[in-house]
Amino acid sequence: MNTVRIVTSSVLKKSRLSIMEVSLASGFNDSNYFTRQFTKAMGLSPKKFRQQQ
Repeated sequence: MNTVRIVTSSVLKKSRLSIMEVSLASGFNDSNYFTRQFTKAMGLSPKKFRQQQ
């Protein structure tokens, strides 16, 4: 799980893939479930995490 979070957060920061595409690439079939799990693990939604600089 930790590896998935690190890779996913790197992809979110460095790519132009949509959240849906990142969730699918991370092995999640449901982007809403991915968003809930990402938010729970990282403390921010994928969108807000991506906007952080």
